[in-house]
Amino acid sequence: MELTAAALEGLARAALTDRDPTGAAGLLARAAAIRDIHDRPASPREAAAAAATVAAVDRALSETVNTPQEKRAATGQPVRGSGR
Repeated sequence: MELTAAALEGLARAALTDRDPTGAAGLLARAAAIRDIHDRPASPREAAAAAATVAAVDRALSETVNTPQEKRAATGQPVRGSGR
């Protein structure tokens, strides 16, 4: 499962290259869930790469999304007041 998580993190970086920050966010969320479910934390090197990708996703989303609610929705986070 550790390789699956690392592969998803790599695909997230590729999605950013293709200017798809929403897709990248989803891939990062899936990778984090796999690591959490299987209790397989990232190595320091993988964690640093993932953190850099998360920061790049945040920057890209802030350029394309206007409101905090839109940003949370784009990253799959619950939106307050939406009934989700």
